[in-house]
Amino acid sequence: MKTVKYPFYVALFVLSVLGCKKKTIAPVPPDSLTATAVSTTQVNLSWTDHSTNETGFKIERKTGSGSYAIVATVGTDVTSFSDVGLISSTAYTYRVYSYNQGGISMSYSNEASATTFSPVPVPPASLTATAISTTQVNLSWIDHSTNETGFKIERKTGPGSYAIVATVGTDITSFSDAGLISNTTYTYRVYSYNQGGSSASYSNEASATTFDPIAIGLKTGLIAYYPFSSNTNDESGNENNGIINGSNFIKDRFGHSDSALNFNSPNQYIRTKKVIQNVSNTFTIGFWVKPEVNDIVKNEGVTGYEGYGNQSVIHPSHGSNWGNSSLNAGVGINVGTNQIQIIEHTHLFISSPLVYATTLTGWHHVVLVYNSHIPYLYLDGQLVRTGLKSNIQDVRPSNGFDNMYTSSGFGRSFSPNGTPVGQFSGSLDEIYIWSRALTQLEIQYLATH
Repeated sequence: MKTVKYPFYVALFVLSVLGCKKKTIAPVPPDSLTATAVSTTQVNLSWTDHSTNETGFKIERKTGSGSYAIVATVGTDVTSFSDVGLISSTAYTYRVYSYNQGGISMSYSNEASATTFSPVPVPPASLTATAISTTQVNLSWIDHSTNETGFKIERKTGPGSYAIVATVGTDITSFSDAGLISNTTYTYRVYSYNQGGSSASYSNEASATTFDPIAIGLKTGLIAYYPFSSNTNDESGNENNGIINGSNFIKDRFGHSDSALNFNSPNQYIRTKKVIQNVSNTFTIGFWVKPEVNDIVKNEGVTGYEGYGNQSVIHPSHGSNWGNSSLNAGVGINVGTNQIQIIEHTHLFISSPLVYATTLTGWHHVVLVYNSHIPYLYLDGQLVRTGLKSNIQDVRPSNGFDNMYTSSGFGRSFSPNGTPVGQFSGSLDEIYIWSRALTQLEIQYLATH
């Protein structure tokens, strides 16, 4: 066989090819890096992988304006990472690069920053709810937090379930809840919130009942109101306050202490400062009463001198308080366990245009309406008797004052000859007087509240 001899340079080439290895190329860098805080201690990262030959990705982080340091390494084709165990309310910035055996990517991804959430805020406190109309309740609370995004207000109606009705911003400590239903009880609670979540608890609960339109209407024409809440002041705004003479404060019909008056011995009465002027022939007088003894039965009529009786809840002021005593008459009311009678007092007459026989024990609501000289008596919200039309020119509501008989008023009359008569025995509460005739619906409301 013929031996073929190769030149030296050919042999060298073959050895060179057989002995070399292919060099690995460094990967392409990632991009579109995003950083999203999801809690007080965690930031989530995401990026786009443009490489086909990476071994993985290195994630670097810096705090604020500090220096970068590697915080994690993830594998091939991984494009997200959750950085946990961070500090709340802290800004972190990230960058990512890819790597393999050939080295690292020629550049980093873009930078991306996120700030971890603040701690959940402290709950508000001292919530109050105040009804200001038939359709609105105003809320107020104290903000004890320094990092809230805002406040969420929840409401329930009666015993119902809570639902969010409003959200208000940072540092706001009040809210007006409008468009409500009249005469309805609403209960509220408030909590604070921020990105970290909601406060660990709610504020206290606070309730309010929107105004009843009837109750609001009852303020119209109210010229005297004596609730007897530990005093004898006139709460109508006219300040015709009473002076107490011997009567004692007791529990009212609801059991509230010092909220009614008891008359149980002679010379006990309440005297006010002045008579009510400019009201005649049409008006309303009402009160709560608990008589203890019978009244003297008088004949019903519009003339004559029947006298005061002996259970004078409201002394009938003499007509001279308004000028001509023959043309004016003060109206009083007697209530005994046996009857209710209305008394008109002029210079010439002490007559009873309405006498209603009944049996009364315990507390009762009495309303007298004069409408164009005619008296109408309501007992516990119901019309029980219509009296005789007065023949006096001007019939006036008495209100605990008489310029002729100074030892008289609510709870006691005084006779022209100086003899005390008409001392009421029993309990009395909430005297009110209007310059108009109340409707039956209004009277029924008073009798049930």
